[in-house]
Amino acid sequence: MSQDPLITKDCKEPQDSTPEQDYCISRELSSLGVSNFSQNSLISYYSKERLVPIQISLSSRYVCLLFEPENGIQYYHILQRYSNALLHQAYLEKIVSTFHLYDPMDCGVKSIEADGDAHLIFSLISSYDNDVDRIKVLRIKKNNHVFDMTYAAPGETRTYLTFQSVSIDFRYLAACRRVQVPSEEAQDHSTQYQRIRTRFLSISDGEIQQCAETEDDIVLNPLNLQTKITFVGTTGKALICLLKTDLSLYDVNAKQYLSRLPFFSYQGIEIGYYMDIKQYFLIDKSKGKEYQIEITNDQVQLIDSSPVVNIEESDDIGFSISSIPYQYSTKGMTPIYSVQNNTSFCVAQQAFELTIDNMKYSRSIILPRLKVCYTISNVEPYQTVVLDLSNLDISFVTTIPTRNLSYGCDSSTNCSRFILSDSDYKKSDICQGISLISTLSSFFKERLYPLRANRVRNVGAFSCSGKYLSMKIDGTLKIFDLMEKVEIFSAVGMKALFSDNQEAFVLHVGGFNYQYFAINDQGKFELRNPFIKNVASRVDFMPGSNTKLVIYDEFYNTLVVRDMETNKVTKLVKKVTFQSSKYTLLTDTLFAYQETRVTSKGKQNVLVIFNFKEQHPEIELFTEDQILCVKLSSDSKFIYVATSSCIKILDKNNLEKTMCSYSVSNVIEIIEKEDQTYLICKHDESTHQILGVKTLNPILKTKLQTNHDSFTSGQFIMKYIIQGLQNEDQQVKENAIIAYRQFHQLGMVDTHYGKNGDTILHYLIQNNDSSLLNSYFSDVSEDHDLYHCSFAGKSPLSYAYESNKMQHMNIMLEYFISNPKKFFALSEDLLNLMECSLPSAKTMIVNLFQTPHLFKCSLPYQIPSSESIILLPIEGNQLGVPLCNTIVEKFQESEGDSVTVQLATTKFLYNFERGSKSSLEFLSRYANEDSEEVVRSKLRLIILYKYEECLKFLKLQTGIFFLLLSLYMLRSVFFRDSITLTTIVLLLNTVFVGYEINQMVRSGLKGYFDSIWNYTDITGFMLLYVGVLGPLILTVNESDFFSQSIIMIDNITVMCLLLRGMSHLRIFSNLRYLINMIVEIIKDMSSFSILLIYWMIGFNLMFYSFKYQNEMNGQENKSFNQDISSSVFFTELQQTYKLSFGDFDTEGFNGFQWALFVISSFFIPLVLFNLIIAIMGDTYDRVQTSAACVDLKEQANLILEVEGLLHWKLDAGEERRTLICYSEDLGDEVSDSAAWEGKIKGLIKKMDRIEEKIDQTAQYARITNKLVTQNFQNMKQEMISALGMEIRAQLKKSQQQ
Repeated sequence: MSQDPLITKDCKEPQDSTPEQDYCISRELSSLGVSNFSQNSLISYYSKERLVPIQISLSSRYVCLLFEPENGIQYYHILQRYSNALLHQAYLEKIVSTFHLYDPMDCGVKSIEADGDAHLIFSLISSYDNDVDRIKVLRIKKNNHVFDMTYAAPGETRTYLTFQSVSIDFRYLAACRRVQVPSEEAQDHSTQYQRIRTRFLSISDGEIQQCAETEDDIVLNPLNLQTKITFVGTTGKALICLLKTDLSLYDVNAKQYLSRLPFFSYQGIEIGYYMDIKQYFLIDKSKGKEYQIEITNDQVQLIDSSPVVNIEESDDIGFSISSIPYQYSTKGMTPIYSVQNNTSFCVAQQAFELTIDNMKYSRSIILPRLKVCYTISNVEPYQTVVLDLSNLDISFVTTIPTRNLSYGCDSSTNCSRFILSDSDYKKSDICQGISLISTLSSFFKERLYPLRANRVRNVGAFSCSGKYLSMKIDGTLKIFDLMEKVEIFSAVGMKALFSDNQEAFVLHVGGFNYQYFAINDQGKFELRNPFIKNVASRVDFMPGSNTKLVIYDEFYNTLVVRDMETNKVTKLVKKVTFQSSKYTLLTDTLFAYQETRVTSKGKQNVLVIFNFKEQHPEIELFTEDQILCVKLSSDSKFIYVATSSCIKILDKNNLEKTMCSYSVSNVIEIIEKEDQTYLICKHDESTHQILGVKTLNPILKTKLQTNHDSFTSGQFIMKYIIQGLQNEDQQVKENAIIAYRQFHQLGMVDTHYGKNGDTILHYLIQNNDSSLLNSYFSDVSEDHDLYHCSFAGKSPLSYAYESNKMQHMNIMLEYFISNPKKFFALSEDLLNLMECSLPSAKTMIVNLFQTPHLFKCSLPYQIPSSESIILLPIEGNQLGVPLCNTIVEKFQESEGDSVTVQLATTKFLYNFERGSKSSLEFLSRYANEDSEEVVRSKLRLIILYKYEECLKFLKLQTGIFFLLLSLYMLRSVFFRDSITLTTIVLLLNTVFVGYEINQMVRSGLKGYFDSIWNYTDITGFMLLYVGVLGPLILTVNESDFFSQSIIMIDNITVMCLLLRGMSHLRIFSNLRYLINMIVEIIKDMSSFSILLIYWMIGFNLMFYSFKYQNEMNGQENKSFNQDISSSVFFTELQQTYKLSFGDFDTEGFNGFQWALFVISSFFIPLVLFNLIIAIMGDTYDRVQTSAACVDLKEQANLILEVEGLLHWKLDAGEERRTLICYSEDLGDEVSDSAAWEGKIKGLIKKMDRIEEKIDQTAQYARITNKLVTQNFQNMKQEMISALGMEIRAQLKKSQQQ
C-alpha cells in the first residue's frame, strides 16, 4: 500500500497537500451555515465549468460523479444525497477505468471493516510505460471527512490491475490482474495472450494489503476483457468466471480453488446475486441466456433459466450492463436491452434506460433499498441530475443505529423541529438539516430556559404535542408548558396522550389503568375521571373531541366510545378481529385496521378503512407488503398508507382512487407539520432513518414554488415529457408517452404538473394528434389511476369538450366505457356528457350508475309504503346496517301497498339540492336532451323523485290559477261591478305576474321566450289588467271603437288564460300526454298550413274574378269600384274557406265556374285535408314512440319552473354521491307497453333486433376469417421453420462428414 498525494488534488487549487488538509472539505462546510445544506442544482455549475459527466455511482447517502477526462486530468465530485451539498471535489492525474461506491448502509449486513463508512473505489490506468495500474479507495466517514488509500502492484510492469468486486461485508476486494505474455513465450508467437490472475485485497488499519491471489491462467484475450467476480455472501468465497475457460469457486482464506466448472464463452458475461430470492446468477449476453448458479458442498452447477417474459419474439433483445453498477441486484430488476427502440428495461419495468429530448434516463439498480434514477445529457449544456424514485423533495436524511428510537416533533413555533433523545442524537449521522434536528436537552434549555430538569440527557421516552412537552424522568411523568415555560403536571405514569386541541389528556398510569384530565375554569388540568371502567389495552381521543375516548376493551374484545361527560358507552365494533396496535383513528367516522386473510393467492395483508357510523368498510386493500402506517393528511383530503415498499396516497372522498405513490420503503411513522413532513423509516432491525420532505400531499406538492430546477423526479421528468409531446417528430412523442407510463408505474412523476395542475390527459388533449391518446390507452396498467381534475376543477373530459376536441373526447369515452372502474365523473362531466352529441357520451351516461354492495345486512323483500323513490347521500358504494334501517324508515313514513325496493348509486358527484344552481343546470339539460337513451336512463329516477317533491306546489299553483280563471269569468258575466271580486282578481293576477317576472330574471329574456307557453302567459296576465279596468274607462269614453277594442282585448285575454290553463293541466299524466300531442301536431302542421293558405288564396282569386264580373254587369258605371271589389273578395274568401270543409253554394255557376269548382273541391278537401290527416297520423305515431321520454322532459320543465323560484338556495347543498332507492315497478327502463309506443315503435324494435343479429353474424364471420388466416400463417411459419431446421441438420451432417 502506498500514499500518493499527487493523484488527488482540489479542483480550485491543484497543489500538493496533506491528506488531512486535502480531504477534510466538510470542515469548511460545517462553518458555512445551514443555507449550504439546501438543495442546489448542479446543472448551472456543470454547464459553466464545461464538465461532461460520464458515470455516476450512488448510495442512500452519497452521490459520486465522474467526469470526462480532459488534458490527462479527470475530475470527480462527492455529494451528499438529497441536499446535494458538495462534500468533496478533486481531480485525478490518471484515467479511471472502473468507478464503484460501496455503502454499508445499503447492504443489510454489519461490516466491522467498513465501520459504517462509505468507500469509493477507483481503478486507475497507468499513464506511462514504467508506471503501474492502481486501485484507489476513498473512505467517506460519517462526519464527511474523506481519507485516501491507494494500492499498486509493486515492481510489476506491463501489468493491468482492474477492480472487479467487493464483498458485501467489505472484508475483501477483488481485482483482475492481467500481464501481457511476450510473443516469444506464446505458443504461436502471438501478442494477444495474457496471464490472468484474480488478486484479493483487504483493508486493515487504513491500508490496502494483498491477502490472496489465484494461479496464472494463460488466455488468448485480444479484446482485453476482464475476469468476472462476485463474492459468496460473507463466507470468504468468491465465484470467478475466467474467459473462455471455466466458472470456479475460490476460497480466499484457504487460498485455493474449491471447484471448477468448464464454461465456454468469451464476452458479454455478467455474474451477480439476486438479494430478494437469494440466488446467484450468470448472464451470457452473447447467447441471450441467464443461468442460476447453484453451490452445493462447494460444488458449482449452472441451471439454465430465462428471465425474459412478456417480450415479443420478434424483438431483438439483450442484457443491459449499464443498469447494474453493483453485482448485487434483485430478480425483478433484471435489465434487458431492446434494439428496436434503443431502450433498456426489465421484466418488472423496474429498470429502464431511455432518451427524451437528449436527456438519457437510467435506473440505477444497486440494492433493493436504494431506489434512484439519474439522467445525463449528451449535448450541451451538460447536465447531471440525481432523481429520487420516491418523487419527494427530500430536504435531509439522518441515519440512527438504534433498535428503539425516542423522538418528538415540536411545532409550537413557525419552524418545526425534530427532537431526538441525547443518546440517539449522539449515534445519528447528522450531516444535513442541522437546524431541523436537535437533542432533547438542548431543546429543553432553549424553550424552557427558566427551568432545570435533572437527567434530561438520560430520558428515553418523551413526546411533544405542540404546546406541551411530556417526559418520563425516574418513573415520574412530567408535563411542561412550552409557551408559559413552566411545569404544569407531575405524576406517576407511563405516558400522556393529548386531544387534538390539547385541552384534555389521558394519563396511562400502567397496565390497564388510565386517567382522564381536562382543563378547568382556571386554565389548569384537573382529574375528571380517576378510573376508566374498561379493561383498556389502548385509549385514544376521538378526532376532534375533548371528551370522547375510543377504548380497545381487552376483556370484551370490542372497540367502544366512552363520553367522559355523560359516561355513555357506545360500541363501534362489537367483535374486533385485529390487535390493539393494528388500528388507526382517521376521522370521527373512519378508522383503519389491519389483518391477515387467506385468499387464492395465499396469505395476504389487508387494510380495511371502516366507516363505524354506517357500519361498513369503505374499502379493503389487499397487498403482499406489510402495512406499517396509516395517516390522514392535515387538510383531511387524503389518506397516507405506508407499506414496506412505498407510500400510497388515497383520495378520502373516493378511496378507490389512488392519487399517486412514493417509493419510500419501511415508513413506520408520518409526522405532518405545516412547514415540513417527517418520515420515520425502519432501515433494518438495528437502524432507523429520518427523512425530511416538504409534503406528501400531491396537490400542495405541485403548488410548491421553487427557485431552482427541482431534483424531485416528478417536476424534472415531466418537463421533458411535456417537451417531448410538443415535438414535431412522431417517434419522440411516442417515446414520451412510453416514458410517462414507465415513470408513473414507479411513482417517479406527479399526477399534477405545472401551475394549473394539469394531468397527462390534459397535455395529450392539448396536442392536436389524437393518435397519442390511443397510444397512451393501449398499455395502461390496471392500478394506474389516470382521471383527475386540474387545480381549476377542470376534468379531462370537460377540458376536451370545451376545447372542441371531439375526437380526443371520443377516444377517452370509449376507453372508460371498456374500463368503467377507472372512471368517476364529476358534476361538470355529467352536464357536458348530456350536452355532447357523441353516441359514446350517451352510452357513458347510462354507465354512470351501479348497484351498491350490502355489508352484513339486507333489505326486506317488501316494504309497506306509498313511496316509490327515495334519494339519500352516500359516501361510497357500500351499505351498512344503519343506512339500511334508514331506507326502511323512510319508506315506512307513508303507509300504502307493499313495494319491492331496488338500489342504485351514482358514479359521479353532484349537488341535486332543490333550487341549487347545479340542480337547475341539470334540469335544463335534461329537459332539452335529444337522446332517448339518456332520458330513459336512471337519471329519470331523479326526475321522478324531484317531481314528487314539487307536485304539491304544482297542484296548489294549478288550483290558484283556475280560481283566478273562474273568478274572472264570473266577474265578466255576473258581477262586473263588484269591487271585491275585481280586487281579488287583480291581486291573484299580480301574483302570477310576479311569477313570470321571476322567470325572466332567472332565465333572461332570451331564455324566457324560448318557451312558447311564456308568450301566452305574459300576454294574458298583462291584458287581464286591461280587461278588468276596461269598464272603468268606458264610463269616460263611450266610443264604439273603444268599446269594441276592449271586447277584443278581453277575448284575447280569455284565450291566453285558457292556454295557460292547458299548461297547468300538464301536472296530470294523461292530460300531459294529450297536450303534448296537440302541441306536436300544431308544430308539424306549420308547413302544411302555409300550403293550405297559399291555395285557398289562389282559388279565392279565381272565384273572385267571376263574382266581380257578375256584380259589375248589373252596374251602369263599368269602371273599377273598390268597395264592390273588397266586398266580393272577402265574401269569396269566406266561401273558399267553407269549401275546404264541404260547405258550398253552386247556384248561378256557369260552365267555367263549375270547372273551377270541381278542381278546387278535389284539391283542397280531398287532397290537402287527407294529407293533413296523414301528417297527424305520423305525428301521433312519433309522439307515441317517444311518449315516455317527452313525458319525463315535461316533468323536468315543470320542476325547473318551481325550483327557479328558490333564489335563496342557489348556493345550497354540496356535491356528493347519491343512493337511489326505487320501487321495482319502475323497472330498469320505462314501460314498453303498446299504449305508449304505438305501432311504429314495435316496427322499429323488430328492425333493431334484425340489425343486431346481422351485426353479430358479420362479426362472427370476421373473427372466423381472422382465425383462419392466423392459423394459415402459423402453419406456414411452422412449415418454413421445420424445413429450415431440416436443411441446417443436413448441412451440419455434411460438414461433419
